[in-house]
Amino acid sequence: MTMMISKPLVALMLGLAALSAGAQSVYRCGNAYSESSCLQARVVEVGDGRSEAQRSEAQLLAANDKRLGNELQRERLARDATGKSAAKPPAHAKPAKRARATKIRWFKP
Repeated sequence: MTMMISKPLVALMLGLAALSAGAQSVYRCGNAYSESSCLQARVVEVGDGRSEAQRSEAQLLAANDKRLGNELQRERLARDATGKSAAKPPAHAKPAKRARATKIRWFKP
């Protein structure tokens, strides 16, 4: 069973990881980032510029996304267990009418 993680949740986890890192420096060496310096390293500013209210809102949104995702997963598993597919139209539904193809007539001037 695979576990889907929402983007806000990933952002939240990365933000928490950054907070736990403290005041460590991050260096850019070419296209790679590291905590250790290299010959031509540039120091990269990695501070979180969000306010406490913004961080709290992001946490609430992530929790809501997780709750909604869990609800959808439960619904899907229940639907799969009964063998009903949400993609099937009802038995009484009529198929859509197909448009008639028109003939193209070429006229010579």
